[in-house]
Amino acid sequence: MRSPEEEYLTRVVQEEVDLRATGRYQPTEAERRRELFARGYLSLVRKHYGISSIYYPGCTGETILETAFPKDEIFYLDKTIRRNDNTRNSVVGDMLTPPFPENTFDAAYIQDIHIHENPKKLDAVLSVVKNNGIIIYGKRDACPSWKQELPVLNNSDNLSYIQYPYEDARFSTYSVRK
Repeated sequence: MRSPEEEYLTRVVQEEVDLRATGRYQPTEAERRRELFARGYLSLVRKHYGISSIYYPGCTGETILETAFPKDEIFYLDKTIRRNDNTRNSVVGDMLTPPFPENTFDAAYIQDIHIHENPKKLDAVLSVVKNNGIIIYGKRDACPSWKQELPVLNNSDNLSYIQYPYEDARFSTYSVRK
């Protein structure tokens, strides 16, 4: 059973997802700048590493990957938010038990999934990413948990930090070692 606050947040995020699907969503100037930067950064990473499938657990209403990846290459997992036809590959489920076979994806995009509170979340993400696959970590000012999550990523025995395409304050890129 979800709390009234969780129900409210789910409803607000779902409304945004639906507005984006119909083209009626009006992003703020900061969101436009972030999406423009992300498109360039994510496109470089996608091309350089030959990524053709990317997993996005805990995605809520986020659509940042759609700036650089074809929609049929993005696989969303969220515990409550239903996606629409425009996002195609979406599943409602629990990120601790992903409904995908091990070593399925070339990459994963994660942000604000609170891995500092539950390291098993990182293990679950890594389980569905191929060896030598890529983890892209998005840091958003609206999600201050990145300050606690980065040390978990940087100290993981299963990840190596990569400075390609360049070091950035908004994204970190890692190679998966299994």
